[in-house]
Amino acid sequence: MTDRSAENPLLSAVGLPPFDRIGPEHVLPAVKQLISDCTQLLEQVEQTAGPNWESIFPPLDEIGRRFERTWGPVSHLFGVKNSAELREAYEAAQPDVVEFGLRISQSEPIYKAAKGLRDGAGWSQLDSAQRRIVEQRVRSAELSGIGLTGDKRKRFNQIKQELSKLGTTFSNHLLDATKAYALVVRDPADADGLPMSLRRLAAQSFNSQKPESEPAATPEQGPWRITLDIPSYGPFLQHCRNRTLREEVYRAYMTRASSGELDNSEICRRILELRRELAQLLGYENYAQVSLAEKMAPEPQAVLELLEQLRSASWGSGETDMQEIHELAIASGCAEELRHWDVPFWAERLRERKFR
Repeated sequence: MTDRSAENPLLSAVGLPPFDRIGPEHVLPAVKQLISDCTQLLEQVEQTAGPNWESIFPPLDEIGRRFERTWGPVSHLFGVKNSAELREAYEAAQPDVVEFGLRISQSEPIYKAAKGLRDGAGWSQLDSAQRRIVEQRVRSAELSGIGLTGDKRKRFNQIKQELSKLGTTFSNHLLDATKAYALVVRDPADADGLPMSLRRLAAQSFNSQKPESEPAATPEQGPWRITLDIPSYGPFLQHCRNRTLREEVYRAYMTRASSGELDNSEICRRILELRRELAQLLGYENYAQVSLAEKMAPEPQAVLELLEQLRSASWGSGETDMQEIHELAIASGCAEELRHWDVPFWAERLRERKFR
């Protein structure tokens, strides 16, 4: 048998995914092969599925494992090592992946076999974990539009495809907006208080982006490039003593992808519209009910009640913490009213005082 992983690392079936060998050019061929192989497996399951565990779930688990081996690494790299080439490959393959997911979720033979197992004599032979899996398979099929026919089924699938594309676009906008901002700190006085770990990271970031004509940065002398990535943004708000710079970075972070070409506002509105329509197609009043259909909370109101329990239980301690932060800030000479970009800084000072 030919080792297909020698030509395409995304088709490797043993060991850990070979991330060092995966490139954007491997994505489409691997996904096409994956879906072709899994379609054959699915057709075999549909032909042999009956109201028993062995004919349904082991082969479905095999299909799931194959997707984990091939599409899982692609999704991971898309999130952590995004590039224009990988983005293009991911977006080209995504519709086929979504379509196959709908195909397997809306399989009538598998749905009928799972229901037959749940409602038949074989149910008593299953352990609690197996029963949970069967119930989830049946419920998942129902939430995937198995009960819809004709134009309603077609519209449901169109919504799922559009939601998938919108989710990807939303993530791309957020990533691009995060990358688009940087604050270069050149005055050593403005870097006063920054820990050496952040200075090293910021100097390295500056060197990766600087013009060739500019001298290299050092952790001790700078310049320091602060970005909106959490390893840079978080420590900067905690340690930067320049309040104006903290405000600038905070506002940049909180307003990412909210204006210009990367504005996600309309995407958010469209997602809400499509989720509402999807819920109504499935016979629910709203999307919150759809989301909770596979979760522990029985209804949206129960979620709100739990959140209120958490809020009320933690409110007193939160007020005490904020009072301590205010008192420390005032005692340290801070005359301004504390704002959102001030709290991480003074909270870190309080932590240092109390626990170091």
